[in-house]
Amino acid sequence: THMQRSTEYLPVAAKIVESFVLIGGLPFLQVHHGTIFHTLGEVLGAVNSRGLPIMTPVLDLILQIFPAAELPVLKGVFGLLLQRLMDEKESDDALIHIACVFARLAVKNAAFLVQMAGEAGGDAVFARLLDVWINKSYA
Repeated sequence: THMQRSTEYLPVAAKIVESFVLIGGLPFLQVHHGTIFHTLGEVLGAVNSRGLPIMTPVLDLILQIFPAAELPVLKGVFGLLLQRLMDEKESDDALIHIACVFARLAVKNAAFLVQMAGEAGGDAVFARLLDVWINKSYA
């Protein structure tokens, strides 16, 4: 899609999705989560480092509203973020936003975060998260 090639429309798209999620809340997410999560995964996997920080607040909002027990439906999205977290070429700004999403996930469902990190590389993932939180977030 056009949004995957350019960040020009990402702020508008992010605000639209955020508005729908805020207005519709959990009932909206329960009905439309498949479409929203699929599109979010495609965009997060395709946008550049400038576009990623525009879209991660949408995921943060979803994490605040969506039930902790149902978060495994977002496994693909979190997997994409873990791949980008481990990418040494990713910008500091993008890494900070990714780390913020995982901080929210740790608060919402720590067991799921541990499971996801374990599947993606275990200690290396946690070391990378700590590095971003300590060395990049406060730099």
